[in-house]
Amino acid sequence: MTKHHQYIGGAGGEGVGYMAGGSLGAALANRKYGRVTVSMQCDGDLMYSPGGLWTAARYRIDAVFVILNNSSYRILKQRLHAMRGLAEQADSYVGMELLDPKIDFIGLARSLGIKAERARTVHEATDLLAQGLNGSG
Repeated sequence: MTKHHQYIGGAGGEGVGYMAGGSLGAALANRKYGRVTVSMQCDGDLMYSPGGLWTAARYRIDAVFVILNNSSYRILKQRLHAMRGLAEQADSYVGMELLDPKIDFIGLARSLGIKAERARTVHEATDLLAQGLNGSG
């Protein structure tokens, strides 16, 4: 990535829950240039603002959402672990696991008007990404 419009993360201005809304803003800016925005975000991040998916569907904002699902708020767990506090010592991270109930992100996306598929392999992921980029996904 060599151009300013190719990546909007990592500059320090974003936080947990930023990516859905940030990606929609980027997608709106990209419209006039004919670029498709790809939002790669973690499941925990999406849980802060899942309504972004509905907004994308409602206003027909061209974006491809790739949700990386590790069933947890991993970044928060990492920070607690780094602090070496009670959570790390007891290996107990209250409220950090997205397991009970397990979130059906495919069902969530579809219920908000977004076409969704699950990739189980790298090959499936690249095929689905290609479909999204060419408008057939």
